Amino acid sequence: MSISNGNRLEWAYRAVSVDHYGALGDHPKIQELGRCDKDIYEKAEKGLALIHKMGYDISTTRHTSESKRSGNEPKSDLLIDGMGVSIKMPGVIQLSSAEGGTTSRQINLVLDEMESEGMSVDRFRETSAIIKNTPTKMIDGTKQLNIDKVRSRKPKIYEQMVANGKVRPEYDASLWDAHNKQELKERICELFDNRTFQNKFVEELLTGKRIYENDNSKIATHISTPEGFDEINQKYIEKIATKVKPDVRKKSRAGVSSVTFRFDLKL
Repeated sequence: MSISNGNRLEWAYRAVSVDHYGALGDHPKIQELGRCDKDIYEKAEKGLALIHKMGYDISTTRHTSESKRSGNEPKSDLLIDGMGVSIKMPGVIQLSSAEGGTTSRQINLVLDEMESEGMSVDRFRETSAIIKNTPTKMIDGTKQLNIDKVRSRKPKIYEQMVANGKVRPEYDASLWDAHNKQELKERICELFDNRTFQNKFVEELLTGKRIYENDNSKIATHISTPEGFDEINQKYIEKIATKVKPDVRKKSRAGVSSVTFRFDLKL
């Protein structure tokens, strides 16, 4: 399994907290990932120095994976002096890349809040329902390599989705794209044209404050890069929300594709 530079940076922060600020810790990833790349380690030194300069106690730093917890992955990467801190590499960052069920749940949490504030969200509920029901198992009928992969690795799915060597139309990812993708992208853009939704949804992607309302340790309250440290408050949300770019993509595993919804932000 490949390790991203973002994950290395999280553990580099943790390694720097031990090496320079007296934090306790012997998790193997502190050494395996945190100290394995000099350039990333130096980025972590810069990032933590900014936090330390603001008066926070870096010796309290812990990685969220050092505590046993169940459920979805937390939005916070580190816990520092009572804060849930999301660690990001500079550049384009992926706020979320998830299938329709997860994305629809996030959208509905925001729509529930908007509705409770007296806003009409019926049209947006329709979009969320369409997102929820997007396919999670398809094969791209234009790519013979994918068909062959499914035949060898997923024979039961192959038997269900392929007839006489061709993908059945109802399971063909290329046909789904042709008939659905553009309209769905337009619906998501319509969601983002509503500034209230846009701000609340971007806040949820960054913090997880609604989905993790019963577990504060999973909520990100601050965001740290080697160049900056910010509280994720309303002012910050309004500054960056319009920079978030939604997209509809497909993720493929062993030749089987699912529709995914990706939201990227350039920091």
